[in-house]
Amino acid sequence: MENENLFQGFKHDFLVDETVKEKVPYPVLGKSHLEDVAPVEGSTNSIIKYMNYSVQLSKSRKFLFFTASNIDGNLFKKASRAKSWKKDKRVKPYQWGQELYSANKSEFDKGHMTKREDVQWGDTLELAQEAANSTFYYSNAVPQHKDLNRQIWKRLENYILHTETKKKSLKICVFTGPVLSKN
Repeated sequence: MENENLFQGFKHDFLVDETVKEKVPYPVLGKSHLEDVAPVEGSTNSIIKYMNYSVQLSKSRKFLFFTASNIDGNLFKKASRAKSWKKDKRVKPYQWGQELYSANKSEFDKGHMTKREDVQWGDTLELAQEAANSTFYYSNAVPQHKDLNRQIWKRLENYILHTETKKKSLKICVFTGPVLSKN
């Protein structure tokens, strides 16, 4: 993985300052989900760290349980969109790839769970671009119906980033994930 040393992941103390003392923990998985957590090669825990966000995967479903991202509206930078998705080598057997999204008559998009623009921030444009590129791993995607992904979900994501976080120079933590239920 290029620039692997930049992949520090979600920072629990991202919001800590002179007025906020509490760190933000990861979501707590239930017992059945804990038994289904995918191992991460080269790591002592099951958290996959990217730039400004982290992911935890289900090994049986090959989708994430959740993503946890740090967004800094003050350091947001415009960055270009990556052209292709890839599998993360650290969890390769525990993620779907293009085969899922290219199925005949599929109406599913690769839905970013951590939005590309949310994590494209940093002290330099190069860091912001690297962070944006780090969202194009299949471990950060779940199938979303194209209408949901391109309309409702997109409007919600844009509101959080552009109307609130960026415009007001806020720092926020966002958690996303699919509903993984047998029902």
